[in-house]
Amino acid sequence: MSVSKNIQLVLAILNECRDISDVTEMKLYKLMYFCETNYFLKFEERLTRTRFLKNNLGPTPCYPPSFFKELKEYVELIKKEYLYYFLKHEVNAEKLAKDINYDFIREEVKKYKYLSALELSNLSHQDTPFLMAKYKGVINIEDVIYRDEEESNPEELDKERQQFEKAFSGKNKAQTVNKINQILQECHP
Repeated sequence: MSVSKNIQLVLAILNECRDISDVTEMKLYKLMYFCETNYFLKFEERLTRTRFLKNNLGPTPCYPPSFFKELKEYVELIKKEYLYYFLKHEVNAEKLAKDINYDFIREEVKKYKYLSALELSNLSHQDTPFLMAKYKGVINIEDVIYRDEEESNPEELDKERQQFEKAFSGKNKAQTVNKINQILQECHP
């Protein structure tokens, strides 16, 4: 039985996320988006032919109902506060994902999987293809060639988070708040 490239991508991502439990629908969609854009940036060709739409929470893949029917053969969906995706234990994703560059996906997922869905969404909102698309319009993945190097870089987001946490921790918190107040008073005397 042949598995579509779109399903192969989802299976590969979920396989590489077996060690985490927070793969929500939003997180999965953002991981798919970054795999697709970064693949194009590196190889100048599409990983899959997935179309992504620009929505409030970031890029959202556009799939027909048959995609979700096929996906349910391999993936367990658990509805809690959000919809969570888990690969069924018996699924051998590496074997099924034979038409895509699994090693590339493994490396991409490794870069992003420990970010929350919200962090991935925020990162995608800063990405050039997303910024260039019209709201509710199709995102042109090929616009990734205009991306600055720092855009969509999880390491940069992590550095920013560490700087923020350092600025607002312990004795630094009071200093940071005082600096902010001082700047505000200078701006609005």
